[in-house]
Amino acid sequence: MRKVAGIEVGDFLEAGYEKGTITLTPKSLLDREVAKALADFRAGRMSGPFETHQALMTYLKGGGA
Repeated sequence: MRKVAGIEVGDFLEAGYEKGTITLTPKSLLDREVAKALADFRAGRMSGPFETHQALMTYLKGGGA
C-alpha cells in the first residue's frame, strides 16, 4: 500500500479525522522545490555571485554568465 501511495518508511504523515474516517496525508518538512534547489546548489549548479546589479540583469536577459 505504501508503494501505491508513494510513501517511504520514515516519511512524515499528517493525520486527520472527519466523520468517522481517519486520513493520513504525506507531509514534507522541506518544500520539494526548495529541496531541489538546495541539491542543485550543493552540486555546483548555480549562477553568480554577480559583481553588480547590471551583471545580474545581463545574465537574466541571456547575456551569458
